[in-house]
Amino acid sequence: MIVLNSVTSDARVLKEANTLAGAGYRVTIIGIADGRDGRPINTLESGVMIVRLHPSQRSLALRLLVGAGRAHRRYAAAAVLAALVLLRHELLASVAGVLLLAVVAAALPLVAVIRTRRWLRSWCLRVPGATRLAGFLRPVLIGLGTVVGLWAFRRWWRAAYNRVWHHLFITRPVLHELAKARPEVVHCHDVRTLPMGCAYKRRHACHVVYDSHEVAEHQQSLEPSEQVLTITLQRRLSKDVSGFITVNDRIAEYLNAAYPDLPRATVLPNATLPAAGPCHDDGRLRRAAGLPQGMKILLFQGGFARGRGLLTLIRALPLLPDDWAIVLMGWGSMKEQLLTECGALPRHRDAVRFVPPAAHEELRLWTAGATLGIIPYQNTCLNHWFCSPNKLWEYPNAGVPILVSAFPVMRQMAETHGIGWLLDDPNDPASIARAVSSISNADLETKRRNCHVFVAQHNWSHYKGRLLGLYAGLRPAPEHRDEAGAQAA
Repeated sequence: MIVLNSVTSDARVLKEANTLAGAGYRVTIIGIADGRDGRPINTLESGVMIVRLHPSQRSLALRLLVGAGRAHRRYAAAAVLAALVLLRHELLASVAGVLLLAVVAAALPLVAVIRTRRWLRSWCLRVPGATRLAGFLRPVLIGLGTVVGLWAFRRWWRAAYNRVWHHLFITRPVLHELAKARPEVVHCHDVRTLPMGCAYKRRHACHVVYDSHEVAEHQQSLEPSEQVLTITLQRRLSKDVSGFITVNDRIAEYLNAAYPDLPRATVLPNATLPAAGPCHDDGRLRRAAGLPQGMKILLFQGGFARGRGLLTLIRALPLLPDDWAIVLMGWGSMKEQLLTECGALPRHRDAVRFVPPAAHEELRLWTAGATLGIIPYQNTCLNHWFCSPNKLWEYPNAGVPILVSAFPVMRQMAETHGIGWLLDDPNDPASIARAVSSISNADLETKRRNCHVFVAQHNWSHYKGRLLGLYAGLRPAPEHRDEAGAQAA
């Protein structure tokens, strides 16, 4: 499996890997080290091995130095020079970037002056009395052309630099690890890992399983150029995919229609593992948030990102009943903005608390301290409209009812199983306040019972057979059949 995070907090990847290992497969997960987990290698109790790459310039530089010793002297000098550049990557990159921008900044006005003078001269010869107007337009056009040229170059430079960096420090090390492991199946989690799996397949006979956790080309933070690249990658590489997995029926229908070359989707929801027993609130969430007994908690857990309705949620606090508080448990780039928004709240209603994310194995105990779990996503992209996040199962798994935006998948789950309520308008703080204020204690108790029934019927054990069935249908590639026959002989 390939995944571009440290794996430790990725519940979906771990559930799939442990399920396959329990069925007798040898599973290795190739991840990327980050602040949460930087261990190079560790092995889980199920036998799954996790290999974390450190995408640093220093490691590549050392590999280049080692290769220079073995290479012909004609290439050794170039390898040593490249290694020295990479060892001082940040300094040299910044200096080179400044010099290059300076050269372009000097060249663009020169080109603009030459082209503008030629155009104005020919125009003045054709139009009588246009000389004075041309003298006024010349500096304006030169300045405008320079600004537009620098802006376009800056965008191009950033995209080109990111692609080169990704290829050198992520794609190449991943392919190196795949070559060592020689897998029969490469399981690619999300679209950014799909080119790596397909590149390995072209060199070695294997199967590629594409596991799409979302509608990749319609995410909230995607720029138009990245969206075009994502669509192109999926269209070009879908022919190399042997098995296709996604998280719900709506996304499966959309992706199978948009990319006809993909195999028929195997729907594998983000269901939680079967509960070991009833979950009781031990007070840890309330203590971490510094809230008194008797205060009801409206909990949001997960990443702090745009389009998730978090600013609207904070603005709804003054409209909530006095016995309700909001707890945000997670991380993300929006935290500073959320803290600034909290500073604008009235002093008598500043009951917004931030709690760090919990370890996955303890998440259920933390969530159990909430009165109501909220998913106030906004309809800013198709990925949000079709989403079915982990929280849809994590809240009920702890016996906590949900309050969700009335999007197709979340609406169906909340209404069909009776585990929560719907938001009329996730963009309106008053809508959140009205929904919360209308919930009685008797309603909460009924929904809690429904949550226990829902989790008992729709947990991971109910869906994992689909994953095993997909893998059972993948026949060994020719290269691996020959190896298996030789070992048997």
